[in-house]
Amino acid sequence: MPSLLLASILASGCQPVLSDSPMTEDQLIVYRSFLDLFSSLPWHNLANRTAPFDLRGVSEDNACLRGIEFENLRMSRRTIHAFSPEITKGRELKLVDPLEQAKILQREDVSPDGQKGQSKEESDRIMSKFGFLELSEIAFDKKHQFAVLRFRFFCGSRCKTSETLVMEKVGNEWSNKTRRVCAAFIN
Repeated sequence: MPSLLLASILASGCQPVLSDSPMTEDQLIVYRSFLDLFSSLPWHNLANRTAPFDLRGVSEDNACLRGIEFENLRMSRRTIHAFSPEITKGRELKLVDPLEQAKILQREDVSPDGQKGQSKEESDRIMSKFGFLELSEIAFDKKHQFAVLRFRFFCGSRCKTSETLVMEKVGNEWSNKTRRVCAAFIN
C-alpha cells in the first residue's frame, strides 16, 4: 500500500524511526508558530506524523543557512514524531493518517488553473480541502536561535508544493521574516 511515509523513507535512503518520546517543548512551539504564521493559507489536513528532515535542493552555501551550525542533524534525518490532537486545537485542521494520505495521493489532480467553468478560487478551495500538509522534523542550530524545517503540501498524485524554511527566535517568538525561504518547489 503506497504511503507518504514510505515515499519519504525511500527518498531519504535511510529508515526513519518513530520516536517513542514526545516532542520537546521547543519543537511544539516551532510547529505551532509555523501553523500560526501560515494560518491564512487554507490548509485543512495535516499529516499525523512528521517526515525526516532533509535539505535536498538546498546547497550548503545557500544564504538562508549562512551562520547556522546544526545541532544533531543526524537525529533529525532519522527520527519522526507523531502529532497529538493537541497540535490542531484552535485550528481548522484535521490530522490524517498514512491511509488517508495515500487516498489523497491517488486522487486525480486538481488543476491550479481550474476546471472548465471553474474559477481559480474554487480550484484553490478544492485543492486545500482535499490536500494535506506534511511537516518535517526540525533541525535546530546549536543555540536554538534558528529552526529549519521543510513543509510539503500534496493535493494529488502530481500536485506538490515544497519549501524549506528557516525560522528565527526573536524574543520569545519564532518568526520567518528575518530570512528568505531556502528552496521552493511547485509541481
